[in-house]
Amino acid sequence: MHDQVPFARRRRVPSEVECLSKSKRLETRAWASTLVVVVALRSTLLRSPGLGEAAHRLWKHSLLAASATQEIASELPPWETAGFLAGLLHDLGQLVVLGFVAELPAWQEDGSDPSAETVDKILDATHAPLGAMVLASWGFPEAFCEAVLTHHDSSQATENTISLAGAMELGHRIANQIEEGWPSDCGDLPEFLISLGARAGLDVDRLADVAAEAEANLEALTKLS
Repeated sequence: MHDQVPFARRRRVPSEVECLSKSKRLETRAWASTLVVVVALRSTLLRSPGLGEAAHRLWKHSLLAASATQEIASELPPWETAGFLAGLLHDLGQLVVLGFVAELPAWQEDGSDPSAETVDKILDATHAPLGAMVLASWGFPEAFCEAVLTHHDSSQATENTISLAGAMELGHRIANQIEEGWPSDCGDLPEFLISLGARAGLDVDRLADVAAEAEANLEALTKLS
């Protein structure tokens, strides 16, 4: 584990390579394949017509979740090298939904966009199973796909998958909290986030450390193209 540091402390921004190849996080082959997925996903998200600001928000969230999940899973055998990809791809189903939504105006007589409320309902109901289905079609392991399917409630995962699903859920929630604003006092963190951290063996100071690491990595990772 890293030494605990206050979240507010400014960190040196690491390079892209440092973010993806920390010792015992990603083996050489896993690092290479991860880099390919990062670049491909970024290209798909940010260059797809019609996705707009939603794509940029999803990309930022995915990178934050990837770094956080990497930190959490790095000590969870057999998932030590799977954390970054798990966090990066946990919301892949949202890309499927957003691509579908971008096409909807062409099907409407008046060419109108669906409401934000409608899009949110579609995302909430479908993005996890869609993501798991797409990853299964790409040949990802069944356990990895199940973790994506259950990343909003890892308690529903099977015994073989629950540790990765839990890391993914926690990474996702940490990313959400960063986007909402990480409190200066860790005691002000939401109870559900503290509880999730405790389940993974992370106290509030370690949660802050993971969040700080994710934010520090974000700038470097967004330079990948």
